[in-house]
Amino acid sequence: MTRPDSILVQLLIVRCQLGDDVACTELVSRYQLRLHQYLKQFVRDNNTVNDLYQDIWFDVFRSISKLKDIEAFASWLFRIAHDRVCRLFRRRGIVYGIDSPGEIIDSTSEEQEAAWDTDEVTLALDRLIPNHREVLVLRYLHEFDYAEIATILNCPLGTVRSRLFHAKQALRIILEMEQDHERESSQTSLA
Repeated sequence: MTRPDSILVQLLIVRCQLGDDVACTELVSRYQLRLHQYLKQFVRDNNTVNDLYQDIWFDVFRSISKLKDIEAFASWLFRIAHDRVCRLFRRRGIVYGIDSPGEIIDSTSEEQEAAWDTDEVTLALDRLIPNHREVLVLRYLHEFDYAEIATILNCPLGTVRSRLFHAKQALRIILEMEQDHERESSQTSLA
């Protein structure tokens, strides 16, 4: 995926590889918000997010000289972040990476999807299993393409497609359940 500022970012990466601290600072500032948003999707504690964030950038600058494909910097950065989150989950005994079994039939209309507001979707995302949440966040919030997501998650392209399919279905089910619950609540209060 070509991003508008990709040439500037590539120049910053090359300068970082040559040891330019100013370029490193600029690179951090360009990815700071995206990386923080990504981490906050999985870790709610700000101190833990900040620790992960610092560890990720430490890993990046320790290894940036080995990065050969500078055009893939964003997916490489998020791969490091993904690995850090997975390590944290393992240390805490949180199961990560389990897909939903079976096929789920898509019965949601486009009108129904459009009716869901951002807050509802955000709350529903929080209820998804981590790997479903992650693939949706990478695709729709950070706008990575399927190949970049496969690189970040270190899995085949088919797995990315499958996870996205199941994640969207799980998200729809949660949103529909919430909508049904709200309807029942409003009908009960009217009675």
